[in-house]
Amino acid sequence: MKEEISPIPVSQEELLDTAKEWDEKAKAHNELDEFGITQDFITGFESDITAAEGFKTADEVDKDTAVLTVQKNNKNKECYTWIKTALIHYGKLYPNRNSAERKLFPDDYTVARTNDTHTAAVMPTIIKLLTDNKAALMAKGMKADFIDKGAALLAGLNEVKLQHTKKMDDDELYTI
Repeated sequence: MKEEISPIPVSQEELLDTAKEWDEKAKAHNELDEFGITQDFITGFESDITAAEGFKTADEVDKDTAVLTVQKNNKNKECYTWIKTALIHYGKLYPNRNSAERKLFPDDYTVARTNDTHTAAVMPTIIKLLTDNKAALMAKGMKADFIDKGAALLAGLNEVKLQHTKKMDDDELYTI
């Protein structure tokens, strides 16, 4: 059906009730055939009503998106915790903050606390630093699987970011 924008706000429920009422009236009057209200038209109209009944409201769409936002934020927190632990391990190996090696650790890592895009950008650098120094770091107490855990956390963050972005794009198209 063609969409028209009305300046009068009408709830989705009222529109559906009105559509169902007109559908029943059209079925009861066979003489409307000569005006184009045929059985095919009525069947199409009923299909439109059924589709409209399944249409989510903006609030429902927002709630679905909020679930992914929470998941993304939680994954980011896990990654940030891992980054802070990585800094502790790296700091044990290079305690002098002014050393060339220590300066390789991203100094803006704290931005990752609240910015998942920054987290995803910074973690590969940190993972590479740890991988390049793995033997020495393990000698200083880092567990053998620590780097793998970081890579897994990054993969999880990237996956949920992708899902979140897709959901936001899909929601925009859906509501349009």
